[in-house]
Order: sequence, then C-alpha cells, then structure tokens
Amino acid sequence: MRIIILHLILCITSSFVNAQSITLGPVEANDTSSLTTSDDKLQEGNYYKYFSINLKAGDGLLVYMESSSFIPFVTLINEDTTGFVQGWIEQIKSDVFGSYINFTTLADTTVFILLTSKESYQTGTFRYVVKQFSGDQLFYDKQMPDCRKLVYLLNQWNADWKMFPITTVLNEETYEEVSTFENTFFNGTSGRLIRGKYTEVYSELASEALAISQFDSLTTTFSECLLNSNFNHSSSTDGPVKTEWFTINGFSNGTHAASFSLQLDLSNESAPKMILTLY
Repeated sequence: MRIIILHLILCITSSFVNAQSITLGPVEANDTSSLTTSDDKLQEGNYYKYFSINLKAGDGLLVYMESSSFIPFVTLINEDTTGFVQGWIEQIKSDVFGSYINFTTLADTTVFILLTSKESYQTGTFRYVVKQFSGDQLFYDKQMPDCRKLVYLLNQWNADWKMFPITTVLNEETYEEVSTFENTFFNGTSGRLIRGKYTEVYSELASEALAISQFDSLTTTFSECLLNSNFNHSSSTDGPVKTEWFTINGFSNGTHAASFSLQLDLSNESAPKMILTLY
C-alpha cells in the first residue's frame, strides 16, 4: 500500500485553494464527477480522482463521496506520505453507497484527498462534498456564551452530525488513525440526537416568571448571534407553549435549510422548561 501512496504523491500536481475561515458554516466544495477508464489507476486497478487541501492546526475536514454506479471509497494521505486515513462506507439506499472521513489535524499541513472505488476497474458518476471547518468552529466548552454554543451546534448540523474528533493522530508504524472524541452539547447527556434532527432540553427552571425572562433573553441572544446572516424569524403560541422559529437562508447540510426553534413549555407550572431543536 505504501508503494501505491508514494506513486500517487509523485503524480499529484494540483492543489485546492484554501479560502478564509468563516464563523458560521465551512469552506465548502460540492460537485459531481466521474471515474473513467482514462483516469490514472492504483496498482490494484482502482481508477481515481485526487486533489490537495491546506489545513491549519485544529481544522476539521469532512470529505463525503456518494455514488449509485459503484461503492465509493475516500482516503486521506499525509503530505510526507507517513500515513493515511481510510473512509467509512455506508449504504444510503438499496443502490446508493457513500464513503466519508471526518478528520481533525494537529498541525498545519497539506493532505491529499483520493476519490476512488472500493472495487477495482469500476467506472461511473459520483458526487463529492468537502467541508473545512476552522478549529474555533468545532471547539466546545460548557462555559461558552450561548451564541458560541448555538454556532457550534449549527456547524455540527451542517456536517450532518458526523462528529469531528478532538484529535486525530496517524500512527507512522501501522498507518492507522487514532482519534479521541467528546460528543458533548449544551447539557451533556440530556441531548437527544436522531438522524437529521437534534432536540435538547436547554434548561428546566424553578418559576414561570424566571422561565419567561430567560426565554426572552435567549431569543434576543440568538437573534443577535445571527445578525451577520440572512435569516427569518417568527413566533407562534399554542396554549402554554410558545415557540420562536429561525431559518438561516442559504445555509444547509445539502438537504434543507438550517432551521431551529426555541420553545418555552409552561404546561407544568412547577417545572417550566426551554427546548432547543435543530431540524
């Protein structure tokens, strides 16, 4: 395998220009392409496409490849060829497969992204997505301000909840990926994540007056947090439940716009609560 990688690095001449980091949402490339018999191929006969990307220390990189023509396979390779990381493969539909890598770098580096097939001599079209998050977008601490927590959640949602490891180390002897994770949100274990949707009881409060005051304050905070984005905001009331709705225009995870709600539930007077949901 190392011979193949060394051969591949010698062939690579192109680069992917790294844009400036932004607070909400990643630097992203999203396109379709094809594996053809005119492409270069690995020693085992796998045709491939490739490019390089520059990363800063702490950056998170999500690479996703999807195809109905073949089983796709994503691989990342170090710029000094000391190691590589191979992607996960998942079945999306009966005839559609995907492969993805979520990677966090420890130092400034350049990695080579190899888009190929799991099996040899496979051709056909595929879709790929590359999302690069800056380190501060992925950092989480329970003591962070509410705005930073919201941005953190929205960025993880934008990555389709493929959680980024805190660190990823490439073992130079085995070429295996060693990662550590901390999948912690607002209140730790109180969060509930179902594919594509996240719901959390943000807080349970002692009195109705305190709950209303904190709800109004948090609604204002979230609105101010999104001032630099193009977003829509509306309110609705259903009996003892009041909901503030937010939709960020032009910001999505590839399937729908980023929408979230903050809900105040006063149905239990002795234990009112606020609930945050990302759709």
